[in-house]
Amino acid sequence: MARGALHSLVDALPELRELVGLPPGPPEHWLEGHYLASAASYPGTLDYWDAFRALVRQLRSEEVPRFEAALDAAAAQSPLTPEQTRDARAEAERRLSESAQRRRAVYALMEELANAATDLHAVLLRIGDQIDYQPVQGPRVSVDPVLEAVPRTPAAEAEFAAALDRVLATLEAVNGLAPVTTEGLLDALARRLADTLPTHTALARGATPPA
Repeated sequence: MARGALHSLVDALPELRELVGLPPGPPEHWLEGHYLASAASYPGTLDYWDAFRALVRQLRSEEVPRFEAALDAAAAQSPLTPEQTRDARAEAERRLSESAQRRRAVYALMEELANAATDLHAVLLRIGDQIDYQPVQGPRVSVDPVLEAVPRTPAAEAEFAAALDRVLATLEAVNGLAPVTTEGLLDALARRLADTLPTHTALARGATPPA
């Protein structure tokens, strides 16, 4: 029952994506050199990450009612006796309650990604006139052929690097630096939520089998 209730939360992701109007991904070239040097040309960046943050918050706020509805449906369809069904539901509710902190950590990680991305965008807008775009295929040798965006001053470089490193570190924690798409991020969110419930192996040492 507990895992079925958790699946009901994951099943809500397409609906919530449509509700918040989340596009297929951030603007094209996000985190590439032209974006890093010309963030003002990418106004859709904030819209994307605001929508992603809204989805995460909406999902978190709907946890309890969605769990209750899923448990009600499972109990109504249960082939067990009424007493066994009550016990199974109580066990499912216990497991969901015990895993709540792990789910909060998942939501916090996803929100941190959105926050880091919007903070980076703010930094790039603020120091944009201090960043040169130096593509690898250009009239001169790029000082940074990886990022292709080169801050002109030590102060701008420090602020730029700190904000970008925060985004990259969070992306790596979320999805291993895979290409950033909405589908990929939501898949990562679903996997992380599924992992918040202990497995059969983890429960094997004298615990009650999962409901």
